[in-house]
Order: sequence, then C-alpha cells, then structure tokens
Amino acid sequence: MKRVTALAMAAVMLLSFTACARNNENNNASPDNLPDASTNLPATTVPTPGTQQPGNTAGAEEGKTSPEAIWNAIYDKYGDTFPVTEAIPAESLKEVTGIDPEKLESFVFQYPLMNVSASEFLIAECKEGELEAVKEEVMAHQAALVEQWEKYLPEQLKLVENYVMETAGNYVFFAVAKNAEGAADIFKGFFD
Repeated sequence: MKRVTALAMAAVMLLSFTACARNNENNNASPDNLPDASTNLPATTVPTPGTQQPGNTAGAEEGKTSPEAIWNAIYDKYGDTFPVTEAIPAESLKEVTGIDPEKLESFVFQYPLMNVSASEFLIAECKEGELEAVKEEVMAHQAALVEQWEKYLPEQLKLVENYVMETAGNYVFFAVAKNAEGAADIFKGFFD
C-alpha cells in the first residue's frame, strides 16, 4: 500500500513539474516568439482567476456583453469549484485547440494548469459570418479531447463527454467542467 501511495505521489509531482515547465516555456519572451506588432489579434486579457474583483469586466464597456464579462460572472459564481486555470493568449489558441483566432472578435479561453484536469472554458464573440465555422472547430476540439482523455483518466473523460456548448447571437460558449450547465445558464442570461 505504501508503494502505491508513493508511486501516486511521484506521478502527481512529475505532472506538476511538467506543467510548470510547459508554462515557463510559454512565458519566455524572446525576439523569436514575440507577436508581430502589426498583427491585430483578439483581446484575451483576463485577470487570473482568484484575483478578480466582483463585477470586473476586464475592460468591457459598462453594460456591454463581452467574453470577459461573461467569464467574470461565471467565475464569481463557480470559481471555487474549478481547478486552477490560466488564460491562453490569442497566438496560442489555434495550436492548443484548433480554433482560429482570426475568426473571433474576442474570446476567453481558460484551461487547467495541471494535466490531470480536463476542465476548460471558451467564450468567444465570432466575427460576422464565422459562427458556424467556429462551432465546427469547437466540436473538432471536443473530439480531440475525447481521444486524449479516453486513455488517461476516466473521471475526466466523463466531464469531456458531458461538455456543454451554447450559442447566442454571434457568441459561442463551450465548457467542460463540473458546473458546466450552471455556467451555461449564466452565459444565456447575458442574452435574455
């Protein structure tokens, strides 16, 4: 029993170090990996979960719906039940999810810092005429998640299989999380 516990702890530590190393690699700025200043990418600046103030819309206009405002409302309600997540920058969205940021006006994509959780959220405002294409890319991403988790952690696979995707106006909402239905209700509330 002690060996099993020790092996489990070693595996968790290894995954932690791997996630930290991956995160550190992504945060190293050099002239080779800085975005081109002429590129107009969607805004993705979102306060780190846990540091947000209630009602913070991360630069959104007062009373205007935005991915940031929706995420903040969801996080205010359910944030304590989510694993620790981080926002992904626009230049990495396609690489990580297959979703083209050029089809989006703005978005929030939160995914877990640790490789032992499948929970993630995408709230995206699509450019005119791009909603259906973005929905297809989201569904392809969901299928890739199923492939990833079916060989890894069965309880996380259940979350992936019970994903929630909603649309309203030119917005897409995608969630893999324990409170995905409740988060979707908050999303829909912005459009009622």
